[in-house]
Amino acid sequence: MQIAAVSETQTKNTWVPLLEMLQGPVLDAHPGLEPMDTFVSLPRGRIEPITSSARTVKGNKPVFAVLDQALALDTPIPAPAGWLTMGSLQAGDLIFGSGGLPVKVTDAKPVSTEHDCFEVTFADGTSMVSSAGHLWWTKVRGSAAQAKVRTTGEMFADGRAFRIPVAKPFDCPEADLSVPPYLLGLWLGDGTRGKCEISVHGSDLEATQANLAACGVESWPRRYEPSLNAYSAGGDQINLSFTRAKGFAMKGRPAVAQALSRLPCYRDKHVPAEYLMGSIAQRTALMQGLMDSDGCCTTSGTCTFINTNRCLAEALVQLLRSLGQVTSGAKWVADERYTGGGKFRVDFTPRGGFQPFLLPRKARRVRQHNRSPEWITITSIRPVPRVPVRCIAVDSEDHLFAAGVGGHLTHNTEEWVRSNRGNRLAETMRINAAKVGGTTIESPNAFIPGEGSVAEESAAFWAKIREGRARDDGLYYDHREAPPETDMTDRHSLLAGLAYTYGDSADRNGGHVDLDVIVATIWDPSTDPQTARADFLNQITHASDSWISQPEWAGVAAPEKVIGRGEEIVLGFDGSRRRSRGVTDATALVGCRVSDGHLFLLGCWEQPDGPFGADWQVPTVEVLATVEDVFREYRVVGMYADPAKWESHVATWEAKHGRRLKVKASVQHPIEWWMTGGRSTFIVRALEKFRSSVVDGELTHDGSSVLTRHILNARRRESRSGIQIMKEHPDSPKKIDAAVAAVLAWQCRVDAMAKGLGKKKAGKGRVVVLR
Repeated sequence: MQIAAVSETQTKNTWVPLLEMLQGPVLDAHPGLEPMDTFVSLPRGRIEPITSSARTVKGNKPVFAVLDQALALDTPIPAPAGWLTMGSLQAGDLIFGSGGLPVKVTDAKPVSTEHDCFEVTFADGTSMVSSAGHLWWTKVRGSAAQAKVRTTGEMFADGRAFRIPVAKPFDCPEADLSVPPYLLGLWLGDGTRGKCEISVHGSDLEATQANLAACGVESWPRRYEPSLNAYSAGGDQINLSFTRAKGFAMKGRPAVAQALSRLPCYRDKHVPAEYLMGSIAQRTALMQGLMDSDGCCTTSGTCTFINTNRCLAEALVQLLRSLGQVTSGAKWVADERYTGGGKFRVDFTPRGGFQPFLLPRKARRVRQHNRSPEWITITSIRPVPRVPVRCIAVDSEDHLFAAGVGGHLTHNTEEWVRSNRGNRLAETMRINAAKVGGTTIESPNAFIPGEGSVAEESAAFWAKIREGRARDDGLYYDHREAPPETDMTDRHSLLAGLAYTYGDSADRNGGHVDLDVIVATIWDPSTDPQTARADFLNQITHASDSWISQPEWAGVAAPEKVIGRGEEIVLGFDGSRRRSRGVTDATALVGCRVSDGHLFLLGCWEQPDGPFGADWQVPTVEVLATVEDVFREYRVVGMYADPAKWESHVATWEAKHGRRLKVKASVQHPIEWWMTGGRSTFIVRALEKFRSSVVDGELTHDGSSVLTRHILNARRRESRSGIQIMKEHPDSPKKIDAAVAAVLAWQCRVDAMAKGLGKKKAGKGRVVVLR
């Protein structure tokens, strides 16, 4: 038997208390049991701890690993909105992931002072303080071995040199900038404060004017009287102006000159914040302007920027790091030739084909870094006194995010996922257990949907068994979850939910768990409500961008309701026959009783998993037959259908049933209700009506596991018109079509109620008028 986790540090969380529990009476009751430091000898076997680095394992497994992956509170965290700190992050904040794209913080844990800490220093001179259990995606320097997840403590004990990934360029949206970034960079480096002109070397004049013209800026060489005779195409310094206006008022200046004069840096040189967070192209152009003006490239290939303005040097460092480049930062160099007795210098060697210059004479000298552009070396790991730390979770598959002033990639996870080889470990253990007729056991906390953890995959397998979509049913699934109506703000309701979840372990039921302590922890302002629901109430809540959470949807389940033959209903239909990368979207038909707003699934046709779904297509004949059966079985007063890929069939339904429908999408097309195209405002309103009806308890549903799965798969996406829903990504196998059909059915019911349908008619009676 194995006790498994993703690192040795985490295995001890279970291994150490197990050894303690096996002492005393247990030894007397079980002869032949012998607990040792590294394994427990059994009469017919042994118990041993393993980690995800093990290649051959068999036996039982826990799938929940408690990891203390934390960083110091003052650790800088680059974000699309500017620099944040580890201590300020909250769930919902956007920071940068491994691919340079923004990722959402799904959880921000409470602050802790109980972790051993280490200062981790990198080859660029930057450093950060992390806990011993903090995770890193690492390679051993000079080794061909594959990268793997290691904790800070493991790397310190190992003693070898490790490397971690360099963050990709931060992919920010294009900013609305009034001055072209390249022009601003040139002017900040060699421009005259308070004037729209730049000092340019004569040999660079033609190239500089061409570069400015490429970004829409016209320029003119300006000859002052003292340098009148010195002006020539090959002369020394020339004042290049981008305004021809003269006089103190400077009337008639071009728009770009007016825009520059309005920037706060016009008389106080610095890089405005919005230019530091522009797109990759905009930040590159700004950096090239700075380097063309005050940068050079040595014969050894080192690129250098020199300026007496510390703000500009530090801004260039930030630009380079945000563009995936490595630099040791801005350094002060004493030099009597400069005002103030010295200068600030920034050195770096370009990586990955990066070109820091536009001027040809400088660009020709650039050489690329001869080492891997994707990794940076950890030069030292040293113990430091404990400091307040905390950890976060981010919504990304590899769980990596940029941290520290160097923007280097670090790791987070609390479940077995692909990035810490948890999924591979689970697969290996299951295979080997099957070979010997063994059993695997998982004991996770509630998972967060969308992370792809082993716990989530097991829950999805159980859902397929219940829906009859699994070829094997050899899974016992016992999930003890607090009732969805549990109110965490009401003490009586919260204690009742905790007593149910903890069962015999709760002190209210004679157990050892003090529920009052748990209530105090949940009500601690530093405890995230979603984390509390998952860790204490065992409620599977939602991904950070979920449209509707599991407790909200479970709270309006009413499986006991029955829809009688001939009852007045409306329908919602969403169909697809399109295949994308081997995956076909589902087709769903949902009904809704007009009188009380009870939703029920009438059919959902979706592609089977694995080889059985390789050539699968939507059974169109079966779908059409189901629709006709529904029209015969119930009194259908309205039907809204998204006609995408089903236009001809929707037209047939309109021709056959349109006249009998009391609720019509439009006069010409009574059933056609597009969920795409130029109808974003209508779609947003329909989605908001549905969601608010769920939250307010105005609708109920039949508890269908298929409909529930599709509802919980839906993700919020911002649009100009408001919140819309989509799959987690376009090619995701996690379907939402039944959710779309439910929204269409609910919108049809809303329109039916507006027409007075579904209401009980008033009985006849006498009216007495008093005068």
